Amino acid sequence: MILARRPKLSLAVIAGFILAVTLLPAPMSAQTVAPTLQQHAAEQKRTPAAVIADPVRDNRNPTSMSELAIPSNGQMMNGIMYLAAGAQPHPTVILLHGFPGNEQNLDLAQSIRRAGWNVLYFHYRGAWGSEGDFSFSNAMQDTLAAIKFLRDPINSVAFHIDLSRIVLVGHSMGGFMAAYAATQDPALSGIVLISPWNIGADAASWKGDDAAARARFKSTLTEFRGYQRALHNAKAETLMAEAMQHRSDWDLTHFLTQLRAPNKQRGNIPVLLTYGTHEGDYDEVFPKLKRALESDPKSQAAANSFVTLPTDHPYSDHRIALQSAVVDWLQRLAKQ
Repeated sequence: MILARRPKLSLAVIAGFILAVTLLPAPMSAQTVAPTLQQHAAEQKRTPAAVIADPVRDNRNPTSMSELAIPSNGQMMNGIMYLAAGAQPHPTVILLHGFPGNEQNLDLAQSIRRAGWNVLYFHYRGAWGSEGDFSFSNAMQDTLAAIKFLRDPINSVAFHIDLSRIVLVGHSMGGFMAAYAATQDPALSGIVLISPWNIGADAASWKGDDAAARARFKSTLTEFRGYQRALHNAKAETLMAEAMQHRSDWDLTHFLTQLRAPNKQRGNIPVLLTYGTHEGDYDEVFPKLKRALESDPKSQAAANSFVTLPTDHPYSDHRIALQSAVVDWLQRLAKQ
């Protein structure tokens, strides 16, 4: 019987095999897997039930949604009201979207409603089909108009609104609007600032003759032009000019400094500030905003809370964590 000969392996093949084996990833040990599972379990334990579980249906007064037309300076804004279950008055959130409003955070609205709060969501004038023209100044007025809409006696009864507990929750530009409105309305129960946009500080950075300022101006102009489709009569050049004209009085830190000082009607307005650590301006912006809210040792620092999450500006991979932080804060606020 003739035995088949084994093929001879060259030194190069043998060396390649040894290198491949050497580079294979080591198998994950129990010690490697355990912390990840423990961390996941801990996060689930901290997640409010309203974020991940549907409530028992109230057959007499179930949750519902109403389409709204909210007046602002003689024009109507498109809105919806997410109504919590139950006939009793409910604390109510006004949810403010950013610029131009691509991320609407309606998953957050649903979690807040499951926690027993009404949620009013609307589009500023000139945004996404609402009547009128969009501008930053108009959006500031529109935010105050939304608060006024809730406080109208007819609306407060129809939508079961607890007028003593109205909170603004704003993302990006919406956070700026929430902070501004809080300086104008000390009767608000609190505000949530989700990665708020400091319009004034950004506008100041566009102005200058140095190469960096010119680059920021050009980049922002290109970005704003991409938003014009969603915003009526809002040219990028006009919006940037408006922001630069108000760069001093629209500095967000000035609003926050006002909020930390006690007002005559009631103490400090409690603030929750969240930010993503993977946002490009995190290292520069978040510390400034945090200091603006906590620097006065005589202020009610305990009323303000700060949450950072390892995510980007729209919280793309931390939606549950964002909802958990906001809902938990609102639930604690409601008990005060």
